[in-house]
Amino acid sequence: GGGGGGGGTFRVFFFNDTATTEIYTEQIVGSVRCVQETGLNLVRRLPPSKVVQNTTALQNLLPEQVDEISQRIDQPLEVEHDTATGLDFLKSEYNRDGDSYRSPWSNKYHPELADGITPSKELRELEKKSNAAFREYVKLYYDCLLYTSDAADDLLCVDLCGRRIITKKN
Repeated sequence: GGGGGGGGTFRVFFFNDTATTEIYTEQIVGSVRCVQETGLNLVRRLPPSKVVQNTTALQNLLPEQVDEISQRIDQPLEVEHDTATGLDFLKSEYNRDGDSYRSPWSNKYHPELADGITPSKELRELEKKSNAAFREYVKLYYDCLLYTSDAADDLLCVDLCGRRIITKKN
């Protein structure tokens, strides 16, 4: 067996040879639910920069509760690069199949997954059109430059996205 420690409430022992985790309590712990709630409260109070590592540790402690723990702890989104299109996309529960994530740009999984779930032809066309529209919106909204200077009082005008938006009257 392995060792573990507790803060007075419970001790955790890991048994690598049988891949089971046993919890021995110093005080009576009502149920796995009590341990789960305690673990969730602990993860919420630990540094956010370590949320992935702490969530994984809690899931290892309570393997039968992995789905519920995953649903109750917000994980930071990660970015994946679609090599087929050269575009980045977000990894989330909505485009995940096992340990792979489907790109909305190429409809391929990263890492590759031969039998991954893909949208129907009609839904895929809607996805492509929606993503194209959203990319155009982002381009128009965020690729817009405002030209001004520290000597704004000396300027006769201010240009936004190539359009004159302020013209000083003399």
